[in-house]
Amino acid sequence: MKVVHGNKGQQPQQGQPNPNMQVKVALKDTSDVGCEVCDHKLFTQLMMFKKLSAVMSPTGEESMIPIQVFACNDCGHVNKEFLPPEGNEG
Repeated sequence: MKVVHGNKGQQPQQGQPNPNMQVKVALKDTSDVGCEVCDHKLFTQLMMFKKLSAVMSPTGEESMIPIQVFACNDCGHVNKEFLPPEGNEG
């Protein structure tokens, strides 16, 4: 799933598509996202943390990495699509 962002004043290179082009979307053309457990439609923003060991850290120091997630406002469940990927990213 791709998040739609504005262009933030950046100009595309000539002949290249603008990946940051602002897209106008009508809400009637969208669908609601519900909780995977109870289908509630409201969510609360939370933070989870990942710990990076000193061995893996570029600074050589243990680090805490904050990650924003959204939990169901009714039952507290965090949908799988709201969690960061667990695989290798690099």
